[in-house]
Amino acid sequence: MRRVIVGSLVAGVFSACGGDGDGGEGEATTSTLCRRWASLSEARGCTAPTSGCDPLPTCSAQYEAWFDCLEADLGGGCICEGTDGDLNCEGSWKPDEGTARCIDEVDAMNACDTR
Repeated sequence: MRRVIVGSLVAGVFSACGGDGDGGEGEATTSTLCRRWASLSEARGCTAPTSGCDPLPTCSAQYEAWFDCLEADLGGGCICEGTDGDLNCEGSWKPDEGTARCIDEVDAMNACDTR
């Protein structure tokens, strides 16, 4: 189940947004994570996402660690989807799709974000 959550996130559901605008707790962290995802998308030449960003604020450190790993290995863990151009970073933890150098970070993210 947890792999499905992260798989959905990295397959394009996890897109950039600026938060829900209500000033609630975690919005600044969520906005930062969303901006990082948009930046990763643009750096790879993928379509810049526009909606759907909802990382769990209490797991921001785990998401940040994953982004750090993705940025260090952008070429080996992420691709642009052929159908819509969205960033897909499943190769960051799936050896059959990329370098799988971020397995520990994804495992930590999954352990924290159990939605």
